[in-house]
Amino acid sequence: MNTRILTLAALVCVCLQSVLVFQLPIGFYQQRFWLLLLALAVMACVYLMQRLANITSSRSAGAKFSQLLVPALFGFMVLMLWEAIVRGFNVPLVLMPAPSRIMSTLLNNLPTCGLIFSKPI
Repeated sequence: MNTRILTLAALVCVCLQSVLVFQLPIGFYQQRFWLLLLALAVMACVYLMQRLANITSSRSAGAKFSQLLVPALFGFMVLMLWEAIVRGFNVPLVLMPAPSRIMSTLLNNLPTCGLIFSKPI
């Protein structure tokens, strides 16, 4: 199979999973079909990281850029998996908040955090 087609399919799978996590109702992993998409998205991320790592090891023009993309893609995969698990299984906020919830709370309380960190000891 052509590697470009496989790479494009992996990108589509990752993007689809990322969008669906926020579009589907909370607790959507009660329907087992969506777990298959999550597993495919994780495998697609691993495939994409492998492809980028191969580019990094070569002497091509995009090697420097791909050196930054491999850790960024890994971080994205971890956050996507975390968000999908928390929202998909409707994990209580007390046990494990979703990364989107943590970021929105942090951004909403940024002035307060600034005051706390600017006070001298």
